[in-house]
Amino acid sequence: MKKLILSITTAMLCSSVLPAFAQNAVKHIDNAENKNLDYNSPADLYALSGNTYPATIGGLSNVGPFAGNLSKIQLQILDNALNTQWFKTYATADEVNAVLDGSCPHLTTYFTTGDAKTTSDGGYIICGRVRVDPETSGCPGPTYDHLFLLKTDANGGVQWYKRYYDPNMQFGMLNSVIETNKGNYITCGYENYGSQQFPTIISVDAAGNLMWTRYAQPPAYWDPSIVMPGNYYEVTKYRDYYALVGVDNTFGEVWGGTMVTVVDDAGNQIASNVIDNENWGYVLVGRGINDAYDGDVAITGWGGAPCQTGSQAMVMKLDPISMAVNFLRIYSYNNTNDVSWGNSIVPVGDRFCVTGRDETNSGEMYLETDYNGNLMRYNVQADGDASVGNSIVFNNNAGYPAYAGRYFPGLEATFIVQNNTGKDCKDDIYMPEYKTPYEIFDCPLKKVAFKQVDDKAIDFKMEYKEYYVCGQPKNGTTSVAKIPEGKNMGLYPNPASNMLNVSVSNNFGKGVLKVYDMTGKELMSHTISNAATAINITALPAGNYILKATNTQGLSERATFTKE
Repeated sequence: MKKLILSITTAMLCSSVLPAFAQNAVKHIDNAENKNLDYNSPADLYALSGNTYPATIGGLSNVGPFAGNLSKIQLQILDNALNTQWFKTYATADEVNAVLDGSCPHLTTYFTTGDAKTTSDGGYIICGRVRVDPETSGCPGPTYDHLFLLKTDANGGVQWYKRYYDPNMQFGMLNSVIETNKGNYITCGYENYGSQQFPTIISVDAAGNLMWTRYAQPPAYWDPSIVMPGNYYEVTKYRDYYALVGVDNTFGEVWGGTMVTVVDDAGNQIASNVIDNENWGYVLVGRGINDAYDGDVAITGWGGAPCQTGSQAMVMKLDPISMAVNFLRIYSYNNTNDVSWGNSIVPVGDRFCVTGRDETNSGEMYLETDYNGNLMRYNVQADGDASVGNSIVFNNNAGYPAYAGRYFPGLEATFIVQNNTGKDCKDDIYMPEYKTPYEIFDCPLKKVAFKQVDDKAIDFKMEYKEYYVCGQPKNGTTSVAKIPEGKNMGLYPNPASNMLNVSVSNNFGKGVLKVYDMTGKELMSHTISNAATAINITALPAGNYILKATNTQGLSERATFTKE
């Protein structure tokens, strides 16, 4: 029996109308540190993006002289049953050529991924930070620390890759990117010099060429004429504009206010403000934003508690142009010592769904509110299942939210959950609500000149490991998760049209090779006795398939292939 959530202002839980689905499916994918989740509605696919740290990429060493395994981009596509369709990473052409011609024994570029989104052509746009310096290189050649955008096609193939920088700054980071209604891109984050951090908005055209750039001028709460450091975390579409959320005062985010900015396609400032409660000694940090589709936006983050003792999950709903606040709520045990925060928010039907972390209970935090901010559900996963949720999306085809992030322990540890609303692995818990005072300051934007570098990148296929740890797939998605993954085997060519060459480990021995469709139905079986063999797939319809080999000792190897 789930515990009823009691609210100081309201009590609400309508379990009688919850859909009768199976328990939420929690899946682990042990190949990357996830940062963002996106959902492609027409293709019914999820895109996971983040950072991966392989020792080799395409047979090339990815181990730097001092930094260890270098961080590379994760772009991993999953179907609705949470099965990986493909996983790719990227390296620059220069670093690959340097290894191939012997001028450097290893790759040299360190990528930090901020976000990846599906584009209108079915491809993906990826943003973040890229650097080459003595720590990552140890070889002759250029050094730089820039912002980047990488555009791919629907299969992850590189279409263009560009770097951007302010010559007066030292480094920066792009945290979020979105395609505009005109087919251009708006991305946001910060640029940095010394201890000063400048909230940054960049727009590029469909080919990645710079169009305009802006820095926000966040004010100090004690003197609005003083410009403070800041950072934009996320951009979302809002009406015919683009709304951004970030933090004012990034000195450790101790005394932070929430920046809310609205711009149009041309970079015109429609509105830009900071909402905070620092005059009362509290933080109010915005991390995630989404259109509420009623004239407001919904924002999550943390706030409401004195910075010396803790911070708690926050949700607010407001008109980002007039700054008329519908509600601003803090969800906390006692409004002082507990620690939790929200990272991402999405509207789902009659409610807002949020993912983040509850440090006090040591696990991923998931909460739901109604459109007035009244708490409907509060749930915390276990660290071993899901530690911190970084991104949440709405699967509008199935009618439920999905969220992803990291689980502990492990550096390359990603989880993803398809949420059935009230069918979690853990019961809901009690969480009181609090209101907090606030005030609003202007936060103007200024134009700034950036430079652009046209660069080249190469995509590489990557291995992955995935398995369910809690729950089961949704109705109608009986999945290949029931087929043990095992170690990945080699396939060539892939995609293939008639003959598929398969290679297993040299000590694999005799066994059986089976082909499954994406529902887990067995279609073909083939006896193998050598490390390399070939199978005829001419009779298979075009599509994606699972290939699994099992030897006489019960050890298995597995891979995914595409029939053209």
